[in-house]
Amino acid sequence: VGDLIGRGIYGSVRRAVDRKTGDILAVKSILRTKVDENAIKDECDALQVLCGHHPNFPLKLMVYEDSPLLKSEVTHIVTDIYTGGTLIQAIAQRGLFDEGDWCVFANQLLGAVSFMHSLGVAHRDLKPDNIMLKEPWSPKPGAIPTLKIIDFGSATFCLAHETMKGHVGTKFFSAPEVLRRKPYTKKCDVWSVGVLLMVLLKGYP
Repeated sequence: VGDLIGRGIYGSVRRAVDRKTGDILAVKSILRTKVDENAIKDECDALQVLCGHHPNFPLKLMVYEDSPLLKSEVTHIVTDIYTGGTLIQAIAQRGLFDEGDWCVFANQLLGAVSFMHSLGVAHRDLKPDNIMLKEPWSPKPGAIPTLKIIDFGSATFCLAHETMKGHVGTKFFSAPEVLRRKPYTKKCDVWSVGVLLMVLLKGYP
């Protein structure tokens, strides 16, 4: 495990190298003392059903916990790493998206959410910071990078017409019913994608 990529309230993400293959990976380390165990389980289970089955989700997945001898109570989630930065960084670097690029990204995001929902997974925190570009954006015309949805820390499983409760996610991208703390469905992700796509066109939610 090597350089720190990011740090949050509940843990950190570091760069790592697979000693057998030489592949560069991302390791998300979660402090179990600060996060509900059911939330960690939902995150791991969601990634388990998504990884390797759709181009807009991580390809690889490994989950392990530190040895009890270390007394660290940390769960590590290992996925492939992406070099293109986040969507919010892409906006900062390139400015607002033109209609052609916007349509390609909209198609990727809506297709990914449709696939995710078909497997009963609700992400519940879709925003530019949780969408990464698989590779750097080439200046060549028509060279649109693949988007990758990350950070399933707020994810849960939900049947087609089942409702959820509780305010999770990020304020500016949350559906009205979530903010009002009313029952909501997986459609909350569709609202978030709509706001996200507006940001790509306008620069703000």
